[in-house]
Amino acid sequence: MKLGEHFINILGGLDSVPSIQYLWKEAQEYVVKNDVRMIKKYQNLILVLHNSFVSPETKMGDGVSFGYGGIGVVLHKNCVIGNGVSISQNVTLGGTPGSVSKDESGKNFFVPIVKDNCYIACGSKVLGVVVLEKFTVIGANSVVLSNTEPFSVYVGNPARKVKNIRKENCLKYRGFFRSLQLLNDIEYTLLFPS
Repeated sequence: MKLGEHFINILGGLDSVPSIQYLWKEAQEYVVKNDVRMIKKYQNLILVLHNSFVSPETKMGDGVSFGYGGIGVVLHKNCVIGNGVSISQNVTLGGTPGSVSKDESGKNFFVPIVKDNCYIACGSKVLGVVVLEKFTVIGANSVVLSNTEPFSVYVGNPARKVKNIRKENCLKYRGFFRSLQLLNDIEYTLLFPS
């Protein structure tokens, strides 16, 4: 099968446009084989279809979703994205020159690490040596330049914490955590601190 036919098959005959997540998953077999040519082709397909730069080499967990399939998203290829993360349109996760830190395993990193079940709203920028802790909500058009606390809401430029997410108010934020939609209210509420 020719490469063009392969991509037409991926696109379902152009009846629909596959999401970034779908294309990223399709490319993982080539990442494992270190097939640089095919990795680049998938990266270019994401760019053409979504006006987004997302490398198949970016580390992503299960249940990652992109708003509107992923439009205008820029992810540094060394970013690490946890399970159940929701990334809206026009979000950037990028590095900053000269800044380096160590992750929990002692490895150097210079780009964002996004832990499980975070929500990053449209137009937000997360730049540099930043860890978004689990259940962090980043408001629209925020610029995050430092680590966040878990179970928190951040807004502004530079982003600052404006709320804690706890058992008593967590249902208000349920729509942000798309990967947890199948949980009932009790199961969902048990994930949050008092």
